[in-house]
Amino acid sequence: MSLLAERRAHPPAEDTATGADASAMAGPRAAHAAGDRVARSRTRRRRSVLASALITLLVAGGLTLGQASPSSMRDAETMTTSQLSAGQRYVAGEVADITRAELESAGLASDDIARAQKIVLMTALQESSLRNLNHGDADSQGLFQQRPSMGWGDIEQVRDPQWAVAAFLGTNDAVENPGLLDVANWRTMSLNDAAQEVQRSNHPEQYGRWEALATSLLEESEVR
Repeated sequence: MSLLAERRAHPPAEDTATGADASAMAGPRAAHAAGDRVARSRTRRRRSVLASALITLLVAGGLTLGQASPSSMRDAETMTTSQLSAGQRYVAGEVADITRAELESAGLASDDIARAQKIVLMTALQESSLRNLNHGDADSQGLFQQRPSMGWGDIEQVRDPQWAVAAFLGTNDAVENPGLLDVANWRTMSLNDAAQEVQRSNHPEQYGRWEALATSLLEESEVR
């Protein structure tokens, strides 16, 4: 059984959080290697679409994917993944997969993909504690608290992880707002500042505190 099939057959147990937060982001050898890369990319992209659908179904079914709220904890910089719920770690892995699939399709190098994955996870940790929220400030919703009134999509769209991650990255052609890939120096500026260039938050310094936790979550997602 594939990892995705196994995880779909045994989704994370329902968390006990209360409230409306739900979660619902040369030569034969070279030719063979290139074929393997294409196959892996297609597999990851198919997996990202299925993962997005699964998260959306979980949200529609009322499963709360988040329990621990990192933003309420005193020492964000020293948090470990063990302090997150199974649902939050699950969402982190799927958001990382969606990000990889989007950027592989865009032709980015592996180092750039890893950097973007970290920025995406840092942003979701800060904005939603890795929960696909159905509420927020003003009309903000979803993993990244994207606002329909600001052109990120309608309410249903911004709560679709596939849509939301692609919009954040700038690979969603239906969203005109600049995404990460539209930031000229995103590869060289600090991770915090790269996230802020997309989010335009009133608290521009808050993303960087999640770097260590995002790194750990990314490492877990690579070995699952």
